[in-house]
Amino acid sequence: MKKIFAVSIIMAAAVAVSNAQVNWDVRVGANVSQFSEGDAGLKLGLKAGVAMEYAFSDLFVLRPGLFFSMKGSSDDTKFAAGFPKDFNLSYIELPVLASFRFPVSGNFSLALNAGPYVACRINGKPDALPDSEAIDFGAEAGLDFVFGRFVFGPQVQYGLNKVAKVAGESYHNINYSLTFGMKF
Repeated sequence: MKKIFAVSIIMAAAVAVSNAQVNWDVRVGANVSQFSEGDAGLKLGLKAGVAMEYAFSDLFVLRPGLFFSMKGSSDDTKFAAGFPKDFNLSYIELPVLASFRFPVSGNFSLALNAGPYVACRINGKPDALPDSEAIDFGAEAGLDFVFGRFVFGPQVQYGLNKVAKVAGESYHNINYSLTFGMKF
């Protein structure tokens, strides 16, 4: 019975994906990030990558992507002696967003995006953060303005796991982005 159920689920998923319209988009933009605790200063960074859209209907899209994202925090007062004041962290992110599109007129539409993301730290200064985690995961939400093949919009991410623990406080990533892109 379990095998029949598993095969049915796989076949239903295959039919849904085969009926979906697939589009790609390439995006580049800027991040402004900080840590969640203390008097965290903002850190400017880059965000760039590709996303694939599976359109199940004119209104609902599933959008996984792969992005390079620079995050971190800057602060002059919060860290004790021996700890650096600037954290520069680079990640490879995999967001999986549900997107609801709302056509406004002709070639213009809005899309509300929300879903989870997981990110793997590929570079970090300082390299040895106390009690640091190489994996970041959390929630992402955003709004896309789509003009024909061009898209731009703001996103916000809130990390749900600690990036580092300094002086008894756990720090999570908070990230704001504005990206511009083109659909193919």
